[in-house]
Amino acid sequence: MILFFGTLSLCSAQRPAADDSLMRAFFNDSLADGYSRNDYAESLENAFNVLNAAETGSSLNWQVLDAKERMMANRKILRTLRKALRSRTNSGFRDLQLYGNLLEDIRRSNQDISRVFEDAEEQIEISRARIRAIIRDSIIVQMVKESISDTVRRRSRTAKLQSEYAYTSGKLKASLDSLHRWRAIAAMQSISVAEMIQKTDSIRQQTGIRAFSGDCAYLWQAGAETAVPDTAGSFMVNKDNHEIARYYVQKNSTRILWMPVVIFALFFRWIRRNYKRIRNQGYDIAGDIQLRYTRRSRVLLAIVASVSLFPLMDVYAPWFYLMLSQCVMMGALAWFFREGDARRLLPVWLLLLALLPAISITNSFEADLWQRCVLIGLNILSVIAGILLLPRIRYIPQFQRMVRFVTFAYIALNILAILSNLFGRMIVAEALTNAGIFGLGQVITLCVFVEAVIEAFYLQLLASRIKRGIQPVFDYEPIATSSRKLFFLFSLLLWGIMFMANLYMYGMTRDALTMLMKRSVSLGSLSFTVGNMVLFFVIIWIAHLLQRYIGSFFGEADDDDLESKKQRSRMMITKLVVICLGYLLAVAASGLPLDKITIVLGALGVGVGMGLQNIVDNFVSGVVLIFDRPLQIGDSIEVGENSGKVKSIGLRSSTLLTADGAEVIIPNGDILSNPITNWTLSNNQRRLELEFTLQTSESKEELLNIIKAALTGAPGLVPDREPSFYAEEVKEDEVKLKIHFWCNNISKSEWIKSEVRYLLYGAFRDKGIVVI
Repeated sequence: MILFFGTLSLCSAQRPAADDSLMRAFFNDSLADGYSRNDYAESLENAFNVLNAAETGSSLNWQVLDAKERMMANRKILRTLRKALRSRTNSGFRDLQLYGNLLEDIRRSNQDISRVFEDAEEQIEISRARIRAIIRDSIIVQMVKESISDTVRRRSRTAKLQSEYAYTSGKLKASLDSLHRWRAIAAMQSISVAEMIQKTDSIRQQTGIRAFSGDCAYLWQAGAETAVPDTAGSFMVNKDNHEIARYYVQKNSTRILWMPVVIFALFFRWIRRNYKRIRNQGYDIAGDIQLRYTRRSRVLLAIVASVSLFPLMDVYAPWFYLMLSQCVMMGALAWFFREGDARRLLPVWLLLLALLPAISITNSFEADLWQRCVLIGLNILSVIAGILLLPRIRYIPQFQRMVRFVTFAYIALNILAILSNLFGRMIVAEALTNAGIFGLGQVITLCVFVEAVIEAFYLQLLASRIKRGIQPVFDYEPIATSSRKLFFLFSLLLWGIMFMANLYMYGMTRDALTMLMKRSVSLGSLSFTVGNMVLFFVIIWIAHLLQRYIGSFFGEADDDDLESKKQRSRMMITKLVVICLGYLLAVAASGLPLDKITIVLGALGVGVGMGLQNIVDNFVSGVVLIFDRPLQIGDSIEVGENSGKVKSIGLRSSTLLTADGAEVIIPNGDILSNPITNWTLSNNQRRLELEFTLQTSESKEELLNIIKAALTGAPGLVPDREPSFYAEEVKEDEVKLKIHFWCNNISKSEWIKSEVRYLLYGAFRDKGIVVI
């Protein structure tokens, strides 16, 4: 090793150009110490391969450099957050919640950065260990000895190897020093983040205590005491908070900027595509009463749909972003309130739209006397706006009871805000004011959002039916009513999230629900959490909803105008797959161990053998009917004493629609256990029969010609099947006939028989034949 490093001093300090002269020159010399020429070649080649690989690994890759850039960005925002926490005069409760979330993000980011640095350092140490092994190789050592003993010829042959070793070792050491320095910075940042998280939690706790104990003087004493409040909208005036907001937007641009854009584009394209498909088929939707909003401005409606889902993106967004999105959403709705009965809502809506930025700007200043007086004035205007809105709620499309409740809550919150302001509870006053104005605007917007989604579903259903040539007029109200209930629950959840966030209660409520959902419950030997069971039932509920309404996307509706039997059968198979996958996912989400489920299924098998035979029999029979397809939806069948058209095939029972309009529900087991007469299994034709008693002396051939001539071109008959008749009774000047003919639509057989009866009667009368 001493010889090896001693020779390094004789080499050039810079890395020489690569050539193969070293190996060629070395192999021309004599060999020593029993090593063959191949031994020298292999060792030298291996040494250069190790050095080249180490040199490549010594360069810090893009992941390490990206981690360094993120670390520096975190370092910069940490300085800003530390400064904002030191001067809390402009830090509100929402700001503190945002600080806490950002610090948690930085903490997770630092952990990822440290792992990247640690992995890179480990790879460099491995490379250093490999190149250290080069100097312990006996052949390489022999080469160095020979180069020292023969300074004229041998030294140049090891110079390249030694130079490569020195260069690579230097690069590895420099990279390792950089990683050590960056890891130290990341470690210090982690310590700072932990301290700042603890400080933020402490300040937030103190702010909550001060909110109810009094953070300002009474209003009539405000001139004698300077208030130090925590205002909610401080992002509009504080330079540090501007920097924090910029960092937040950059870090969460995908979630809070691009996701609304994607939702807007998808919703707009969905509506526009269905409109185009409907118009290309020549259907006029201008007077369709089902379309109230989508006919006006699809762009603004897509904006409402995308911004309405904001609570799912981020609850603790900066205040300016939340206020801006709410103003955009309410401004878009103002356009829809210009026409029809909704015009009566427009003045009050514009007043609410003006109050929103006014309240936000007022809350951005320190709570001195004039700011508190202005806020009281805005609260009074808000109460007036709520009172004016109450008689106009009937012009809101749906969920009027919910809107009425929120309006009363809006009035009550503003009255409480005035009282809190008077008695020096400015944090409470601002929270109540913000929760009121945002809650009222959001609930009305969500009502329009629900109606917009329902109209979009209606367009999808209408376009699918028109494309397949199905009657576009159908009863959509049952589907709309069921869908509206689902979207009402979804909208109520969104509204509740934002309302609790504006009251600064979302985090506490979320933590309480999380603890409840993680609570373990034992039932005998089974153990599961409340959250797993809730998820189990939610997945099953969603699966049932999907299998019920998935046909609406393809033009299926509960009417008599059924499309092709193959399409309906495929739809039933799709529904079966959806419901089976839903149950499998629900079982997987429940967290129950498979061995326990096996025991339960074994016990269930005993129960099936004793008391659930009919249920299982009907279920299995339903699966057989769906896949074996002895009958399909739309078939006209006879089962036992029942006859009619198959309306639906379920997993337990099937429904027949009789000619009288009754719906007969038959268990699937009874269908398979009885003979089935399927009139439309392979075709939709049926032979019909009419009886006539004629007073005539015409021959058989003449009567057949009269019948054929009368039925030629008759509506509903199969053209390639000629009518025929049979004489049941023949007397002098009297013949009793049975006439047979084929119809092409069994569902219209009675109407076709009536038409044919009139045609034949007219033909016989024209020939002077008396029908008895």
